[in-house]
Amino acid sequence: MTIISGWPALTVALSNRASPARLFIQERFGRWQDLQARYRESVGSLVVPGSQANPGTIGSAFDWMVRFMVHPRPDLRLALLGARTPPLRHAVHELARTLNYSQSGDVGTVRFTGPAAGSEADHQVVARACWALALLTDLYRVGPTPGSPLMALAPRSITAEKLLELAPPAALDELQALRSFAERSLLPSPVSAAWRLGPRADLRRVIIDERRRRPDRRRPAARTQDEPRQQAPRRDTAVITGSADHHAVARLRTAGLS
Repeated sequence: MTIISGWPALTVALSNRASPARLFIQERFGRWQDLQARYRESVGSLVVPGSQANPGTIGSAFDWMVRFMVHPRPDLRLALLGARTPPLRHAVHELARTLNYSQSGDVGTVRFTGPAAGSEADHQVVARACWALALLTDLYRVGPTPGSPLMALAPRSITAEKLLELAPPAALDELQALRSFAERSLLPSPVSAAWRLGPRADLRRVIIDERRRRPDRRRPAARTQDEPRQQAPRRDTAVITGSADHHAVARLRTAGLS
């Protein structure tokens, strides 16, 4: 049995030979590298040129930016899972107040009746905040990594202001370009429905259902320990997925965005 703590980034899951996600994709589609190559060949050229900023963090930051574009106070609990020390958690709550969250301890909402207006905070501040939230998300999914800007902060003196200073200029320029593109092409058409922000795929359910149809195969199980079980969305629910890798692909390719 393979145990997955939380929701790892897709690239991390695919690099793990024992990952249920990797096993599922290989059995259904073949080598994931070949699947990725076929996709890239079919969808055309880059939409937004890359920069010197870390592409993985850009993808996660863009994920957060989309959330702030469709709701003024999206749920911050995923980032808080990466804030494992009291000073860092306090800084995240301070950051939330900078972004016009209503009160101390307010971590936002997951489900709401949409469409809703996005955040009214300054776009530059939102971009900086999204970079910090992305670093925290990566810290939760992957753990401490050498070179992470978060590791350079003095643990007892972390503030929201210092989190906002972590974004390099190249990242801010790229995120601004991605925001402009998303405003034109990526966001769904307005629908009056229940909206939900965040990951919606129940990986365990997909894998188990697939393997029950093929009982002769091994059936590794996956479970999460830190996030609540995800329920299937209702038909009247507009879903904005929260996969950093999904948005990293969306930002790079033109296909399937209308």
